Amino acid sequence: MSQNISDHPAAIIGAGLAGSALAILLSEAGLPYILLEKTRSAHHKVCGEFISWEALHYLNELGIDLPALGAHKITGCRLIYKDKTIQKALPAEAWSLSRKKLDQALIDRVSTLNSNQIRRGVTVKNLQHDDNYWRVHLTREKSFNADTIFLANGKHDIKTFRREQPASTEFIGFKMYFRLSDSMREELAHYVEIILFKGGYAGLEPIEDNCANLCFLIDKKIFAQCGKNWSNLLDYLRQQSAHLTLRLNDAQALLDSPLAIANIPYGYMYDQEQTAASLYRLGDQAAVIHSFTGDGMSMALHSAFVAAQSYQRGQSASQYQKQIRTQFSPSVKTAQWLARLMLCEPYKKLAFNFLRCFPFLLPLIFKATRLAHKVDQL
Repeated sequence: MSQNISDHPAAIIGAGLAGSALAILLSEAGLPYILLEKTRSAHHKVCGEFISWEALHYLNELGIDLPALGAHKITGCRLIYKDKTIQKALPAEAWSLSRKKLDQALIDRVSTLNSNQIRRGVTVKNLQHDDNYWRVHLTREKSFNADTIFLANGKHDIKTFRREQPASTEFIGFKMYFRLSDSMREELAHYVEIILFKGGYAGLEPIEDNCANLCFLIDKKIFAQCGKNWSNLLDYLRQQSAHLTLRLNDAQALLDSPLAIANIPYGYMYDQEQTAASLYRLGDQAAVIHSFTGDGMSMALHSAFVAAQSYQRGQSASQYQKQIRTQFSPSVKTAQWLARLMLCEPYKKLAFNFLRCFPFLLPLIFKATRLAHKVDQL
């Protein structure tokens, strides 16, 4: 029999990066809440798993020790198109770690601080707002009231609180872990590689336990032309990129099947003017930046810190959303503009050749898609 959930001052929906980070911050501030997560355990997600120096700042604040978790250090970046490569050092050290391990570390930290306020295997099916409180309707459990709602449910929307989808959602994201050959693992070590190909782009980087994460975005039409078959899709990528063919030579796939996600609303930013009373949107519920930037995780963590700060200061959700939109807007808009170049064949070749002639621009472009703000823990 399921356990009834009583009323709470605050309900955090989603125990991913943003939700767990917020729970840690509220616990450290001595503020009550309940954390709801629909899955019963941490799991793999479609994610490039690049942890930037901005994200590292926040994870350190939250008490997460990446080296102790086996995270892999990333010091350089390669941009690859056909048989040409642009290689540059990153402006600061980054890290890579599987989301399953990182999410588990965060939820373990929440459990250490406030284990009684976590409910796993609980799905929120609807939210209703009255004059003074929110009614949270659950699947297979009784509903409860909350004064404040923090939506941290990632790319998956609650039925009655769906995000407005941008016009461009014609791509599908895929992810697979590989065990590369010894020689390829040595060549990839400490680098993240962004590989451009017809109909999309891919990211390849080493993670913990001598594994490599291949995460890519591809046009739905090409996926259909491949018969919606994973093996055919990999063959297509190999045909498009000799570099990727080399990397995957003698590689062993480590998952039974690839992870996939469709209808990713890249470029989405929540409009603060639509904000309902006492409802905060965090992470992908606040904004979705293109994957190639590697800044999605830092944005999720940043939103948690800003939300915790705003909530503790008694600011309204509208004030929080306005601040977040102001901070996220420049990098999200820049990423959208760059994505048009990366995903449009005529522009892709011109842009890549231009960067080959002026490689000093690559770090500047990289910086333009970074989140410039940091919030220190109160």
